[in-house]
Amino acid sequence: MNPNPEAYDVDSRLQRVTQATNHGQRQIALELVREILAEEPENERALLLAADLAPTPQEGITYLEQAVAVNPSSPSIVNSLAIRRMSLEAEREQEAGASDIRITSWHCPLCNSVVHSTENTRCSRCNSILAVENLQIVAANRGVNEAAVEVALVRWLGIAERDPSGEAYLNVARAYLNLHRSAEAAPYLRKACRWAKDAAALKLAADVIERRKLIVAADDSKTFRKILQIIIDRAGYRIVTASDGMEALTAVATWAPSLVLLDINMPKMNGYQVCKAIRNSTHAAKVPVVFLSGNDGFFDHLKGAMSGAEDYISKPIDEKELLRAIAKHLPPSEGG
Repeated sequence: MNPNPEAYDVDSRLQRVTQATNHGQRQIALELVREILAEEPENERALLLAADLAPTPQEGITYLEQAVAVNPSSPSIVNSLAIRRMSLEAEREQEAGASDIRITSWHCPLCNSVVHSTENTRCSRCNSILAVENLQIVAANRGVNEAAVEVALVRWLGIAERDPSGEAYLNVARAYLNLHRSAEAAPYLRKACRWAKDAAALKLAADVIERRKLIVAADDSKTFRKILQIIIDRAGYRIVTASDGMEALTAVATWAPSLVLLDINMPKMNGYQVCKAIRNSTHAAKVPVVFLSGNDGFFDHLKGAMSGAEDYISKPIDEKELLRAIAKHLPPSEGG
């Protein structure tokens, strides 16, 4: 059976957070610990790990405040919170006192927070990049509060449908880009060009995105899909994900990808069935398919080859191995 990270017990998942942190994979560790806290918001160990991984001082303080509420008798947690607060206050006083720095207040369109900072291209609350013209900076950004950005995405999509405007289209694109979903951002960047003063920059960003090779990745684990989005987006490719076999076939038909990554044990249609359907299609028969699966037996690999796949990578995947396989079956992107 294909191992599902979401089915692990909390201790095992917390151990994965620690391992990811030790290997320098802080973004992945942060995603994992946030998922744990969504299920167990009073898990003291998870709160302390989240405080250490938090991308901004304020977010770290928020996690420590929650940890103190869970265990108010812990001197170490109380002291850590006090030190963090004093450090943040000192930083703010230093910034406010500098004669050549002007602190301004502005409203983040992705998390609805009022932000006090020296510039309005990055939100210190949700850690989103709002200046989307530099795609590499957005892709490399760590620690985005994705829950807040996903809520903003739904809200701005609704606004764009009811009352189309450059602001609505641009904020939809911003949300997609900060969620590592550049393929879906590009059409909204083009729509925003009709209203934007910096239309040339937005058009250039859309052009760069659309020159990138597109990959469809299907897996029933939300955590694994997010890991793939981060890795593949940062490597300079576009990625569209699917959570089951039927969604995978729809994505292949809609997006005409240059490569397909498939899990095997998925709802509705398994990976072998999806691969055979791709091979029998008229529009995608020659698209390379790579299996990413926890099924690592000899016959699993044999069935993968017989269904028409070009390659087979066993989980847990290694990032370098995955990118080597992508490079092997996919020519380098232009303008990434």
